[in-house]
Amino acid sequence: MQYTIGGYGIVMKCMKITTKKLYAVKVQSKYKLHRIMSEYPTCIMHEMEVLATVRHPFIVELAYAYQTRTMVMLAMTLCVTDLAQQIKLKGRLDTNSVIFYAAEITSALKYLHSMKIIFRDLKPNNILLDEAGHIRLTDFGSVLDLREDTMSHVPRSRGSKVLF
Repeated sequence: MQYTIGGYGIVMKCMKITTKKLYAVKVQSKYKLHRIMSEYPTCIMHEMEVLATVRHPFIVELAYAYQTRTMVMLAMTLCVTDLAQQIKLKGRLDTNSVIFYAAEITSALKYLHSMKIIFRDLKPNNILLDEAGHIRLTDFGSVLDLREDTMSHVPRSRGSKVLF
């Protein structure tokens, strides 16, 4: 069952048969990614490496990463909605919700910055909400990883420019 469509693939709700645990599986075509992003393998590997190293309650967890000859799949924390849908549904968030979400977003960003990782795609669609109502940042394809003193391997047209 399709869950949502992203810029480079789809996300499906899937269940691991042995544990009955549900995951959001991001499925990306290697061909499509290669056509769009000339540095495809590095970019996808970079996203997987970053997700595999971060552990924070307000960031999606990468449970599994696997590939076929034509696809790359990332199994991550399943969330129920995103902030964009909440805003669309409610029309406007109340002050207490804004303060709550802002505090959790700040906590996640502070953690990433302490790891020398800059999350450059902060928008309501990339702020997921889990079953308990807590946020989970997602879509680490354009992060800037300063741990290696190198720029993220993402085409400049996709990521924000960073000025130092």
